[in-house]
Amino acid sequence: MKYLCSGKVRDIYELDNSCLVFITTDRISAYDHILPNNILGKGKVLTQMSIFWMEFLSDIVPNHFISANEADIRKIPLNIGTPDYLKDRTMLVQKANMFDIECIRLIRK
Repeated sequence: MKYLCSGKVRDIYELDNSCLVFITTDRISAYDHILPNNILGKGKVLTQMSIFWMEFLSDIVPNHFISANEADIRKIPLNIGTPDYLKDRTMLVQKANMFDIECIRLIRK
């Protein structure tokens, strides 16, 4: 598996010509900067939220999600982290063209 890049919280690997592996870390970022401390379990929570919304909206908006099933993830030749670390924070996705959307909630007092 080929390492591609690290974002603010995700590490991305190329599995083959059509698939990527996303591993969500416990890194913290603020104002587009990665902070020195981590939040234990943050990557698992972010991954589970991503999976929920991609599955929930898949009939409305096609997406890149393939699987986060533990049996599927164990088939991936991951030489990074332990199986316990990778569990619930790893997703297999198809390569796709990104469509950037950012949602910001304004709170007025």
